[in-house]
Amino acid sequence: MERRYVQGLVLIVVGVVLLLAMRALPIGDQSVLVVGALLLVAYAFTGRYGLLVPAGILTGLGAGIAARDWVGADRAPVLLGLGVGFLFVYVVDLARSGRQAAEWWPLVPGGILVAVGLLRIVRGAGILQVMAAWWPILLVALGIWLLVRRRTVA
Repeated sequence: MERRYVQGLVLIVVGVVLLLAMRALPIGDQSVLVVGALLLVAYAFTGRYGLLVPAGILTGLGAGIAARDWVGADRAPVLLGLGVGFLFVYVVDLARSGRQAAEWWPLVPGGILVAVGLLRIVRGAGILQVMAAWWPILLVALGIWLLVRRRTVA
């Protein structure tokens, strides 16, 4: 059952990478995301935690770089992407191994990077504009929480 989650995540990441490649991002920006996606595929087949960590970090960083290019912002999307990459490592590990065996260390850098990225966004715009533009992230966070909660309850 855990393998299904990982395979689903791999499909999502590969789809995002292909979508970004079709949108003609600069080659350097694509390479970070592609390497992360390839590492995620390798993790899906081997289940080795040593592949999950760079896969999450590079995929998050690559997504942040792509978001920066799309929205034309400074470093905030890159910080958010990198932070979400760390949090992704924790969520996948938690879904695969269960609450007792999950490594908690990715929550520290992930939480700090996400908080700093959010502060940079809020500082640059009014809070209502930020909430109006980014409220779907709350849905994603709620979905991740429900996925993890369901896994630990079941």
